[in-house]
Amino acid sequence: MNRLKVISRHLFPGGSSEPLRVLRSSECGSSVPSSGEEVVVVHGRRTAIGKAKRGSFKDTTPDELLCAVMTAVLTDVGLSPDQLGDICVGNVMEPGAGALMVRVAHFLSGFPETVPVYTVNRQCSSGLQALLNIAGAIRTGPMELGLACGVESMSLRSFGNPGGLSSRLSDNEKARDCLIPMGITSENVAERFGVSREKQDAFALSSQLKAAQAQNSGRFDQEIVPVTVTVVDDSGRERRLVVRKDEGIRSGTTLEGLSRLRPAFKPDGSTTAGNSSQVSDGAAAVLLGRRSAVEALGLPVLGVLRGSAVVGVPPDVMGIGPALAIPAALRQAGLTVDDVDVFEINEAFASQAVYCVEKLGIPLEKVNPNGGAIALGHPLGCTGARQVVTLLNELQRRGRRAYGVVSMCIGTGMGAAAVFEYPGPKGLSPQRCHRFQSCAYRSNQWRYRGRCDSIQFAVDKRVFIAGFGLYGSSCGSAEYSAKIELKRQGVPMAQRIIKYFSDGSSSTFLVWFDYPVQIEPDTFYTASVVLDGNELSYFGQEGMTEVQCGKVTFQFQCSSDSTNGTGVQGGQIPELIFYA
Repeated sequence: MNRLKVISRHLFPGGSSEPLRVLRSSECGSSVPSSGEEVVVVHGRRTAIGKAKRGSFKDTTPDELLCAVMTAVLTDVGLSPDQLGDICVGNVMEPGAGALMVRVAHFLSGFPETVPVYTVNRQCSSGLQALLNIAGAIRTGPMELGLACGVESMSLRSFGNPGGLSSRLSDNEKARDCLIPMGITSENVAERFGVSREKQDAFALSSQLKAAQAQNSGRFDQEIVPVTVTVVDDSGRERRLVVRKDEGIRSGTTLEGLSRLRPAFKPDGSTTAGNSSQVSDGAAAVLLGRRSAVEALGLPVLGVLRGSAVVGVPPDVMGIGPALAIPAALRQAGLTVDDVDVFEINEAFASQAVYCVEKLGIPLEKVNPNGGAIALGHPLGCTGARQVVTLLNELQRRGRRAYGVVSMCIGTGMGAAAVFEYPGPKGLSPQRCHRFQSCAYRSNQWRYRGRCDSIQFAVDKRVFIAGFGLYGSSCGSAEYSAKIELKRQGVPMAQRIIKYFSDGSSSTFLVWFDYPVQIEPDTFYTASVVLDGNELSYFGQEGMTEVQCGKVTFQFQCSSDSTNGTGVQGGQIPELIFYA
């Protein structure tokens, strides 16, 4: 395996200098970092992708979309925004790449003025370029944490005049080619490299079916931030709704239906609305950090950036960009196509996606396992960041160490790619929670405390074990019972009744409840304890207290569901809620 060769060359640098030269060279200008200096992905979220002009985000400004994902990412991991060193946002269609818009979103998100923000426009790769910019700043500078985002509202902005260009443009063929419409570049790829209409439609159908299956199985739920918006209908009436599902997926797509569509760009062409990406609205955000800083803060490691590349290709066949960018990024990472488990290749057009996949010899089952832009949509500035979120969630779902690639073509003739490693469940950096005391329950005879004394992960097996410690001092001997019930998303999973006996001494006693749980991401689990015994009474204080432990959040929900005083038969200890 090439991976082993690379490791061997690190250990024995006295060998050939060529392997080390390849490893140390970098298409993005960085050398191989030590483990603690690695740039890692902590977390990422995205909005659903809306249909431009007629979807749920058609009246929603991009700053609101951006605000939703920026806020969600930091809230999920419990990070204060003032710990960010910088924020970079990819955008294509806003004036000035959205420089004003992103600062507005910054303040709408409650971020402090002391944290800077800027934008980048590398067309369809803008979201990925934002990530690479933040990664570079972390790797080479004093910054330890940064936020990379992408956003686009293709509903509220349209392609217009390209602006002032030199009159000499007409004398230069390559410069003229930069103005070729994207649909025509797709036709050029299909004609020049022999990508048939049948292949394009089959690829488009596969994208739709995979995306529909992923959506129906809830695979996207953990990455999508629900966004509440106001939509104005044709009559001017407003309605509020929560957008939580991608809108472009057409589960009823058939090959016959695709084959009946007319060419969209040339009368005798093969590129249609059905085998091209959709114009869309959406946003995504990815939190990055230096591994040493991330681990010091107890944050999870969702992925490691292993390599990246941006390359130039002829503008008139700009869609072939991934076929050159992917090998360049893989060389930097010391990997081959065979080493990669999942390729997220942007489906700008089926023609160029098919060409790139065939050119690189990538098995189709490794390509966009949850569908791509033909089904999901392509909000230009957002797509690169969205792909990273989708890729790393997919690798995490598979539950083992794996490699993934994000890549896309770029208008005017370029391609970009980045290689990520999902380190496996052990990479989630589990920690033992500190002792954590919730609200107290008291009476003349008893004093109870629900305490998170030891929270443990066996993350390699994805097993969670929770312990409840119930402490009391007794004035009389009695037998008591405790019923613990575990629920996932409110649905009972398991129940156990434990009896215990107090001998009347003033010493404390301890009862533990251990539950193995198969952790599912973005899922609420609640464990409630109900005690029953003689003369049990308490009074409680309402409220929620929370502690973060690795990627899982633990919350004690204190409730007072019975009256104050003595003589109450039974009572409920605070619920322990853990959110994976």
